[in-house]
Amino acid sequence: MNKTKLAKFFYPNERILVGTISDIEVNQQLLKDYLIELLNMLRTSESPLILINDISMARPLNAEQRLMVGEFIKKYKDDIEHSLQAMAYVVPNPSMQIVLENIFRVKSPPIHYELFTKYEEALSWCQNQMLSNNISF
Repeated sequence: MNKTKLAKFFYPNERILVGTISDIEVNQQLLKDYLIELLNMLRTSESPLILINDISMARPLNAEQRLMVGEFIKKYKDDIEHSLQAMAYVVPNPSMQIVLENIFRVKSPPIHYELFTKYEEALSWCQNQMLSNNISF
């Protein structure tokens, strides 16, 4: 059985993890499955990563789903701090940027993050973060 997933993950190099959110309709279970998959990837990483969340195709989250993301960040703060050095968000849509900023007002990620309008900008920033922290890739 082919289970619908909210995101696909890949590694452009061994220290950068990219989660690309699809344009499917988001429901609570899909969002929960995505967050669990992300948490498992973070927990099994042998070294800290930089995460690119590409939400350029994502549909907006409703209030309950936004709260769910905020609660995830709060609950798994230690895992996030331990497993991630930084996060980049690809958000080309200004209204989606506002939604994301509002989520972070409720509960900001415990690590440094930046918003970008293009994937290439986010990837370049991640590589620069690695270089500035003397991390080989």
